[in-house]
Amino acid sequence: MRTEDRNDTDAASVVRGIADELKAESGARFSKYSPEQPSVKQLQFINSNAHECLFGGGVGGGKSSGLLMAFLRDVHIPGYRGLILRKTMGEAKLSGGPLQRAKSWWYGRSDVHWNEENKTFTFPSGATLTFGYLDLEDHIYQYQGTEWHFIGFDELTHFEESSYFNLVLERQRRTLSAKDAGIVIRARSTANPEGKGFPWVTKHFVNPGHPARHYIASTLHDNPGLDIEDYLTRLDHLTPERRRRMVEGIWDPEPPATAIWKADYLQHVTTQELEARKDFKYVITVLALDPAVTSRDKSDDSGIVIISVGNDGKLYVRGDVTGKYSPNAVAQITKNTWRMIKPNSGHLRVRYESNQGGDYVGEMLKATFDPADSLGVVKGIPSRVSKEERAYPIAQQYERGNIYHVLKTREHPDGTIEHHNGLADLEREMLFWNPVLDKRKSPNRLDALVIGCTDLLPFIGKARRETTTVQRLNVARQD
Repeated sequence: MRTEDRNDTDAASVVRGIADELKAESGARFSKYSPEQPSVKQLQFINSNAHECLFGGGVGGGKSSGLLMAFLRDVHIPGYRGLILRKTMGEAKLSGGPLQRAKSWWYGRSDVHWNEENKTFTFPSGATLTFGYLDLEDHIYQYQGTEWHFIGFDELTHFEESSYFNLVLERQRRTLSAKDAGIVIRARSTANPEGKGFPWVTKHFVNPGHPARHYIASTLHDNPGLDIEDYLTRLDHLTPERRRRMVEGIWDPEPPATAIWKADYLQHVTTQELEARKDFKYVITVLALDPAVTSRDKSDDSGIVIISVGNDGKLYVRGDVTGKYSPNAVAQITKNTWRMIKPNSGHLRVRYESNQGGDYVGEMLKATFDPADSLGVVKGIPSRVSKEERAYPIAQQYERGNIYHVLKTREHPDGTIEHHNGLADLEREMLFWNPVLDKRKSPNRLDALVIGCTDLLPFIGKARRETTTVQRLNVARQD
């Protein structure tokens, strides 16, 4: 067996092992009532012990099936009652939603009874699952008199905050006999990062987290039964920002209108695509740093971003290893990153912001690097203009299509290809930095990006081949 085949098999075994372990912990009767095998993320949703749990983020992650599976966890207990809600009954009847999926799973089975008038399935144990809607605030009262042990909200961002709190925090309850029977009170929801309720759902579940609430992030790559390539093709009509939000499950608010970078400025290329260009090379690479002087809890992050210029005259942002580091750790991480990327980076250089104690970090950098790396000049760049003035020329190069973000290509054990965006945090800082409201401070990843791109501005648009020692020395002399 080839090494890569063995590695794929080992990885697949690990994934199966995790799924089997989680499945063994769950009380759900999957084999009997679910025709689908739960994914790892779905099992995390099912087995969460938090009273409230939100499953979602990106589209296509198996949320509707996950909601039904979560209900099934206690379906064997007599007297167990579940309720799944959509905003309107029209939405509840949509293809692909929980109601239609439940009918495809259970309708016509001899051991599960469907009541069309009450929109309720009854299971052999006497457990019931009812489907309803909350189009108006008054609709809450039609569910008031029943003891609901499981309440599910499908597309929670479509609901008002008051409706959710009223049902889940004020009306969800169980009797002592239900407790003795092993019934657990649970509220389970699904959502994508958009809709009228986006602000309150983000605040309540996603940012910040809370021990009594659990958020399980999922994207289409977590759904092994999905034709990902076909699904992504059908999302091509979305705007760049909405597509990013729906595919990656980003819960940030909409970017401010005064942001310098716009979503459609961001262009991506995969490592797979670059490797397919046989004549492509990185000719100059900058490790760009915006170092913090301390590493305490309230200290800023130290921005560390990797940017290269290709022999096609374009800039390529290749990596982001930003973190809360001590000055010594910044130097060591920079050195380790240098060694890792050196074989495929052309001429290497380090640039750091020298203001506000950055020179102290610079001295540690110079002391850390080996003499053999002396060709790669370590140099501090002082800030003489505002952050906004430094950022605008770089944003203009993004707008002109001269800067790309490199996505790392990953192959999953099932053979599907994922292009992982290791620059997602950097992109959020770019899109959400508002220079109008805060002229003094910008995020550290963004500052490092601007430092590195500014250093490489003279090489944009200049296709070149850098193959000899003499040519590398000529590049170094430009420092």
